[in-house]
Amino acid sequence: MIKNHLRNTGVTLLLAASLTTGIVPTAASAPPAVTGKAPDVAAMKTITPTADQTSLIRNPGMGLGLYLEGFNGPLPSATDYWSAMDASGGSNKASYLYLRLAWDQVNPEEGRFLWRERDSNLAQIIQGAQQRGLKIAWRVIVQGGDYYDHSQATPQWVFDSGVGSWMRDAAKNPRVDDPIFQEKYTKLVDSLGEDFDDPATTMFVDGVGLGLWGENDHDNYLTETQRDQVYEWVTASYAKAFPRTLLGLQYGPNTFGTERQNRAINDRGYVIRRDSLGCKTYLSAGDKADINSHWPTTPVLGENCYHSFNTSAGWWQGDSYSSVREMMASTMSDAIELHSNTLDLRQVQDTEIWMKEAPDLVQYFIENGGYRLYPAKATIPTHLGPGGASVQVSWRNLGVGRLPNDVPQWNNKYQVAYALLDKATGQPLYTVLSDIDPGYILKGTDTSDQVTFAPAGVNAGRYDFAVAIVDRDNGFKPGVTLALNGATSGSWSVLGTTTVKASDAHPLDATISQVDESTVTMAFDGKPAVDRLGISGTRVSVDSWNGTRWVPILVGASPSTAGELQLGVSTTQLRVRGGNVAKTVTAFGTPGIGSAPAPAPTAPGTTIPTVTTSFDTLAGGSPVSAMLDGSDANTWESALNPSFPGTISVSWPKPKSINSLSIRNWYAREQAMTNITVDVREANGEWRNIVTDRALDWKYSDGTWEQQDVTFDEVVAAELRITVNAAATSWGKFVVSELVISAPGEHGPTGVLANGGFENPYLAPWTTTNARQTKAIFGEARTGQWHQLIWGETKLQQVVQVEPNTSYTLSGSAMALGDGQQVSFGVQESGAEPVAVAVVDRQWANKTVSFVTGPQTTAVTVFAATAGSSAGAIDSFELVTHAKSPADRPSPGKKP
Repeated sequence: MIKNHLRNTGVTLLLAASLTTGIVPTAASAPPAVTGKAPDVAAMKTITPTADQTSLIRNPGMGLGLYLEGFNGPLPSATDYWSAMDASGGSNKASYLYLRLAWDQVNPEEGRFLWRERDSNLAQIIQGAQQRGLKIAWRVIVQGGDYYDHSQATPQWVFDSGVGSWMRDAAKNPRVDDPIFQEKYTKLVDSLGEDFDDPATTMFVDGVGLGLWGENDHDNYLTETQRDQVYEWVTASYAKAFPRTLLGLQYGPNTFGTERQNRAINDRGYVIRRDSLGCKTYLSAGDKADINSHWPTTPVLGENCYHSFNTSAGWWQGDSYSSVREMMASTMSDAIELHSNTLDLRQVQDTEIWMKEAPDLVQYFIENGGYRLYPAKATIPTHLGPGGASVQVSWRNLGVGRLPNDVPQWNNKYQVAYALLDKATGQPLYTVLSDIDPGYILKGTDTSDQVTFAPAGVNAGRYDFAVAIVDRDNGFKPGVTLALNGATSGSWSVLGTTTVKASDAHPLDATISQVDESTVTMAFDGKPAVDRLGISGTRVSVDSWNGTRWVPILVGASPSTAGELQLGVSTTQLRVRGGNVAKTVTAFGTPGIGSAPAPAPTAPGTTIPTVTTSFDTLAGGSPVSAMLDGSDANTWESALNPSFPGTISVSWPKPKSINSLSIRNWYAREQAMTNITVDVREANGEWRNIVTDRALDWKYSDGTWEQQDVTFDEVVAAELRITVNAAATSWGKFVVSELVISAPGEHGPTGVLANGGFENPYLAPWTTTNARQTKAIFGEARTGQWHQLIWGETKLQQVVQVEPNTSYTLSGSAMALGDGQQVSFGVQESGAEPVAVAVVDRQWANKTVSFVTGPQTTAVTVFAATAGSSAGAIDSFELVTHAKSPADRPSPGKKP
């Protein structure tokens, strides 16, 4: 199964900015229009909002948890449980109730699920949580034994159906590899999904539940082959039943091992659940390092190792703690070190102790655990003319965790948004969606945002300027409560007041190109503010080009009776799909607002390619255009069981000089093209074969990015056709993440480092060892408009032609994005050690590397790299040629 989401969209990163991405049209009553033309210059104001650093904020995927366990006898009554928990004070500090129950406590008879029986104790416990504003989390346990007094966790009716069993501590346990067991357990999981697959009411679900305590341990009777089958089945079952809810897995040494766990994280979007916080015995420094190696890609849901602090005091005393307070402080320290989004107050008796012995630690997690996002600084318009304004906002996270926005279950549904609100109703009339990912606003580094704010379809008048993190799946309503004083759940936060002046929209000149019978692109001179489209048809979708990729603005919209669609976006290109758009479409708006536009990788209307294929596309998957969208995040997938050969064709409106084709994939050995033939249609219309039966030798079957390069003599092509002779189809299909077709002019002449300032966001001619861990960032560059971020085990590199026996100096700017982190850059000659400089500064630092080429050297590799958990920003590279040197001068990495 391909991982269709980008877990590493940007990391510590996101220090910097992206551009305007999308407009969500909204409707509400508006003030009367006024006449007259206003100046095209906006009046701006910079404000510093006040952060709420202390209040309890209940947000998705984070917070303190209460427990209801099935370990020590029958469940307490709902009345007794909530009465005691309320008295402890824990109900007012928690965000969710964790139900860690035996299978027979929720499903005692086949087809009977107690949470669905309104009068059952379990249903009333759940209702009590919801009445207190708490979400539900689940773990259903199938194995008994050890200290688990409820010795048989799996109900007897499961064994009566023929499931094999084994014994532990006089407890009868099921064979989890038994097909009948898997059938029955899958029905339970499906039933839970039917009722609890809703992120509005469910915090997370532990997506395994096997082994002792549901921790995937002590299933030692399984062979390695059986473990593969069992883990694949159970994680797939939960992923299918909970496509919208966070799924956790018990991470660390256990029966199934970290390799399988990592596969579930990478393939199915599971997040790490770790329940040994505070435990010196079961959470070693190595365990912590392993968990932190996944940060910030994979969020962490943390849990205290101990419970029953009084009755089982020997557990924490066995770890050499002198007091329960000392143990709690250590638990809190582990939670912060591991960037934990959650921590438990545990059962009633434990919650009482937390609230009595360590209320300051409880408050500490409220203030520092999980995430607390807010705009720390904002430059917003007080007055807007027809040309709009460039809004700039610096975002900050006060918490150690992060919003798990990029897991496939959420699919980046949370988006930063700015809006004009009707002052009477508080409803948004105009909303701009940012391109920054709120899931990677991380503690310690502010994330800069810049959007074009050019209201269209909004009458002149006075409005509240507001900000929110909205939920795409809930009608773009606010879905994350900001850490701002006065902020409330589900509400926009008002930053100031904006007066909109009259607009003077007029028809815009545009180059219109037909992509197919229902799709056109519109390329504009400059970057005008497009207020609206004159258009016919129904269910029209509009995308805007943001410099690196197409971003949705409208999806399935219907024009007004006047034949208009309101937009309000400043852009160089639009793509319009649906209806009869290819026949009649006109853009109306005003000239560009003068803010720095994102440079398009290719010239609008001339070299923007289109891609088609003879293969059918997987239903519900990314369109074929994903092959050329400039983002490795979006992957095209063929329909199941494709027949070979078939073709993929790329064409240009005007012929283009090309000399290389690069194919990018991940999980490549399982699903990439393995043999291709390449032909080009030249400017004269003649077809020419340039590559025949080229084998593509992919190495990896995991999330490692790979790139296959096919080079050929320069040709001026109107179309390039790839004939796919064969492909790996281990999962029933083959995929293409990205095609990059390069021109000779994109590479520098001898002694020249091309694209040293990364102003071409496609990176060419740089290449990367890990495209998931690089990101082009607009704004706050060392020079120019763009810079590049890299993190983890990643290297950017470029081969530069040089002269032998010549002295060179490589200069560049870099900065580390965190304490103890570093980024390096330098030069490497073939067969030699690199010559490099390391940068640990937290601000831009200018460094140089000098070297002399060898007597036979005609090319060197310039590189920038990070390792481990480091992240860095790089910019402004330049290679300066000095005089010829004597032949005995040392070359890079070689001793004289």
